[in-house]
Amino acid sequence: MTCGPKKNVSVEGRKKKEIFFTSIIIQSKYVGFYYMPIYTNTRLEKVFKLELLKLLKGKSCFHIKNLDDQLEHQINEALQIGYELYQSRGWI
Repeated sequence: MTCGPKKNVSVEGRKKKEIFFTSIIIQSKYVGFYYMPIYTNTRLEKVFKLELLKLLKGKSCFHIKNLDDQLEHQINEALQIGYELYQSRGWI
């Protein structure tokens, strides 16, 4: 996915210069996958399938120790849904 031109966004009536989407952090025993769309729409929790939900630590961080095809597919689905959510709100 590519990003368009930078622009200010409005989140709950507040103007922001940036809004986070996802990030990863490489740790010694796992890769942390942070999925920020969950903070803007808690119904997205229903998007995650059981295999991915088992890795959820807190509200938005997944600790991934072994990535297989099924898990990768679930992550890609979640990314697409989050991208479409941000796009529908005019944030991208």
